[in-house]
Amino acid sequence: MKTLKIALVAMFVAFTMINMTYADGIKEKPKFKVVVNLNMDQAIQNSGLVRAMYQQVCMQDVLDAHQHVYIAEVVFQGKTYRIKGTFDQWMRFFVMDGMPKANTQRSKNVS
Repeated sequence: MKTLKIALVAMFVAFTMINMTYADGIKEKPKFKVVVNLNMDQAIQNSGLVRAMYQQVCMQDVLDAHQHVYIAEVVFQGKTYRIKGTFDQWMRFFVMDGMPKANTQRSKNVS
């Protein structure tokens, strides 16, 4: 009878461990976050990225940073872009001709 109890306990532990591996997603391939570091001059070469910057970067965050260099994180086409620019470069970016009105609401990104 002792052997049967030990076998049942071992079976419950084995089933529990199997269920936990599927619940935690261990069997799935890890999804890596692709991060691309760019400076402002490189970033404005890509028009799609520029539009994403206008949508996701808030001018008020740049103004409130009180730093000479501001780094913004922008998600575009499944990649995260870290765009580094000086205060003057960001101000010129927000007043570029031919671009949509800049985002004036605070973003949820913390840079």
